[in-house]
Amino acid sequence: KDNYLNCIKEINSNLNTTVFLTSHDMDDIEKICSRIIVLNKGKILFDGNIRDIKDKVGDYHILKLYIDDYDIQKDIYKIYHNKEVAGGTLELKIDKNEVNIADIVKFYFSTYTVKDISIQNNGLEQLIKELYGESHG
Repeated sequence: KDNYLNCIKEINSNLNTTVFLTSHDMDDIEKICSRIIVLNKGKILFDGNIRDIKDKVGDYHILKLYIDDYDIQKDIYKIYHNKEVAGGTLELKIDKNEVNIADIVKFYFSTYTVKDISIQNNGLEQLIKELYGESHG
């Protein structure tokens, strides 16, 4: 698969030609495409690069914290809650342009007993899901 993708990149670069790639594999698209067109029922939802999608729908992390002693009264970042605390799991959606994730992590580790943590970037697949969500109101 990597050889195939590298071949496409070389054809594009060496022959200065446009290559159309239709795929549901967002990793492939991120690796080789400089321009992305997202279609929905024959209509263009988006035409641009990944940076433009992030500007349109947001560039954020999903931070999951596993906390035993969570108290919402102490939580200064509750505006970022994506989901309610359930079974000690707190999920936050954090815009990278608004706040430093290191500051948030430092706060939770100094305020609560954090048993585990996971941080996810919003990949292309999630960005495109949000584009589809916007188009449906």
